Amino acid sequence: MLDLKQEVEKFGDVIAESWMDRNSTLFFALKLEKLVMGVFLALAGLIASSSILSVLALLMSPKKRDIAILKTLGLSNRRTTRIFTQIGLLLASMGIVPGVLMGTSLSYYLQNHPVNVLPDIYYDSQIPALVDPWFVLWFLLLDC
Repeated sequence: MLDLKQEVEKFGDVIAESWMDRNSTLFFALKLEKLVMGVFLALAGLIASSSILSVLALLMSPKKRDIAILKTLGLSNRRTTRIFTQIGLLLASMGIVPGVLMGTSLSYYLQNHPVNVLPDIYYDSQIPALVDPWFVLWFLLLDC
């Protein structure tokens, strides 16, 4: 592409412009939007994980006496850790599973019933939605 542009510009006062040059601000805006959305989603994940940790800490704090009694009766440290890990996984799955189900069903709905909310000045006035089942599975495996 660049070689062709240079070849055309050799013919005197001709200014060649590729579609990438013409739309460079659009590509920069899309790249910036992708970066900012990634940062916001990472912050949302960080807030959600810290909320789960605080719930577990609040759950465990008043039960120190009960944990001490169970340890006195013979509950090992490993078993105690396993119990609270299972509680954490249960709490996380109670958020992940409904969230994935609601998000995927909403995306499927938007994919099959497009909504025209954007003005007519755009090339496509519908909200783009495409559900990739492999991406959803990959996301679930990454979260678990």
